[in-house]
Amino acid sequence: MPLALDRAILGAMFIESVMYGICMTMGAVAALVFLRGDARGAFTHKRLLLVLLLMLVLATSHIILSFIRVFIGFISKDGLPGGPSAYFVNISNTILVAKDAVFLVQTLLGDSVNVWRCYVVCGQKKKVIIAPLITMITGIVCSCMIEDTLAHATSGSIFSAPSRWIEAFHILMLVTIIYCNVAIVWKIWRAGNFRQSGSRLLPVLIVIIETGALYTSNLIAFLVVYLSNSNGQYIALDLITPLVPVVFCLIILQIKYHQANNTKYYAENLDTTGPAISWATVCRTFQHQKRRDNATTTSTLAVQPVEVNITADASDSYSEQDVTEPRHKNLPDHLDHA
Repeated sequence: MPLALDRAILGAMFIESVMYGICMTMGAVAALVFLRGDARGAFTHKRLLLVLLLMLVLATSHIILSFIRVFIGFISKDGLPGGPSAYFVNISNTILVAKDAVFLVQTLLGDSVNVWRCYVVCGQKKKVIIAPLITMITGIVCSCMIEDTLAHATSGSIFSAPSRWIEAFHILMLVTIIYCNVAIVWKIWRAGNFRQSGSRLLPVLIVIIETGALYTSNLIAFLVVYLSNSNGQYIALDLITPLVPVVFCLIILQIKYHQANNTKYYAENLDTTGPAISWATVCRTFQHQKRRDNATTTSTLAVQPVEVNITADASDSYSEQDVTEPRHKNLPDHLDHA
C-alpha cells in the first residue's frame, strides 16, 4: 500500500523536528568551541563560525516553513474538498517553493564546505577540485531550473514536471560528495603510516568515513525513494536540510575532542586551536608524519664505527726575553724535574 501524501508530510515534519533538535544542540556546542579559540585562529574561527550560523539559520527557516505548510494544510484547508492532500499536492505553492529554495541553498553550502575541505587537505592544489567545482556549478544551474519549474507549474505532481532536474541535481550532489570524501580519504591514507599501530591520522580518517557515509546514504535513500515515485521522498528530503549542519558539527567536534585527548602531542607539534578546526591540523599532521617516518628510517640505519686520526702540529714562538730565561721557571715541580 503506497504511503498517503498527508501521512508522508506528517512523518517528514516529525523526522525533521527530531533532527533539528540534534542540529541545534550540536551547533551550540560547536559554536562554543569556535568562540573559545585563541587569537591565533581567530580569522579561521570567524569564517567557519559564520558558515555554521548560516547553516543553522537555513535549517531554522526550513522547519518554520514546514510548520506553516502543515498548519495551513491540516487546519486552514481541512474543510476544503479533497482534504489536506489536495493542498499538499500543489507543487506551485509559494511555501513549497520557498522550502525548496532553502533546501537547495543549504545543500550547495554543504557542497562548498566539502570542496573547500578537499582543497585544503589536498595541499591547496587547484587541479584537485576542478571536477567537484564543475559538478557543483552544474548543480546550481539545476537548482535554478527546479525553482523555475515549480513556480510556473500549473498542474502535475512532484514526480512529473521537475523530475529530470531534481534527479540531475541530487546525482550531481552525490557525485560531488563522493569525490571529495574519496580524495580526502586517499590523501590521509597515503600520508599516514597505518602499518604502524597508533597512527594519529586514523581517527581523522574514521571521522571522514563516518560523516561521509551518513550524508551519502541519505542522498542515496532519497534517490531510491524518489525514483520509485513514493511519497516517502518528502521524509528523506526534509531530513537533509538539518543533516548538513549536523555533519559539519560532527567533523569539527570529533577532531577537536580527539585533539584534546592528545594535548601534549598537539602542544609540541601543532597549533592547538584554529588550525585544527580549519583542517590545517590534518595538513600539519601530514608533515609531522613524514618527518617522523624520515626520522624512523634514519634511526634504523646501521651505524658503523669510524676511526679518526687527528695529528696536531704545534709550534711555539717566544720572544727574546723568553729565550734567555729558564724555561722551567714557571713550570710545576713535577714537570721541572722531568
